[in-house]
Amino acid sequence: MQAAEFAALSRDEKRNYLNSVKMKGDYQNTIDFARDQGLEEGFNKGHEAGIAEGREIGVAEGMQKKALETAISLKTAGVDPFIIAEATGLSEAKIATL
Repeated sequence: MQAAEFAALSRDEKRNYLNSVKMKGDYQNTIDFARDQGLEEGFNKGHEAGIAEGREIGVAEGMQKKALETAISLKTAGVDPFIIAEATGLSEAKIATL
């Protein structure tokens, strides 16, 4: 709100406006505090768990990538899609798209 607009308000309107500004600021401070506390607690409690989870995800992604590479190599070599599926754990439908 511009200063001229504020000056044109009645006494009650000014009080209501200032209260709403204060409430908005208080609300934002509450949200910021809660976020910061949650991040801090999550980091302190879950740092090691987060690292372990990240490793698990990385290993799973690496295994998936290796399965795809193996399937492509076997498909290029003319191996039957059923055998490729058995060897890699991929579906025959996925192998057909490679």
